[in-house]
Amino acid sequence: SIWQALGDAYMKQNVLPLGITNYQKAIDLDPKRVNTHYKLAAAYEKDRKYREAVNAYRAVQQLDPSYADAYFQEAQIWMRTKDPKNYRNALEPFRRYTEQRPKDFNGLKLYAQALEATGSDSLAAAVAWRALQVDSSSQDIWRTYFYALVETKDTRKAEAALKSMERRGG
Repeated sequence: SIWQALGDAYMKQNVLPLGITNYQKAIDLDPKRVNTHYKLAAAYEKDRKYREAVNAYRAVQQLDPSYADAYFQEAQIWMRTKDPKNYRNALEPFRRYTEQRPKDFNGLKLYAQALEATGSDSLAAAVAWRALQVDSSSQDIWRTYFYALVETKDTRKAEAALKSMERRGG
């Protein structure tokens, strides 16, 4: 629509309020247009209006539950707060994202870290292990895996993970 095109033009010029306004107008005319909702969410996020961004990403998820990036972006917002209380809000979007993108290392790594930060250590270890199957070169995911195993008192696997980290220089 013309409103979405105007929103795109304003966003390209970094005129966020006008981009947001035009995306909202486009949605008013065609409320089922998923891509416009996603662009609105991204505009809110760029403008640091995180509550509005989360709501817009959730609108995308309702319109199209297979739109994986909407789950990832919502989870990222919750993690960006650096507040462990908000990490719990990231768990479901990360779960949905990694179901749809099971080989996305970054998504798996961040999901495992969120799980570990919320005390869901068994699940954190399982997700970290999945991430390691995709890419075993990241010290961050090895650390997450190791600490989750320590918390679950799985000393045999924790010792093996520690040895793997040491072999990789960590």
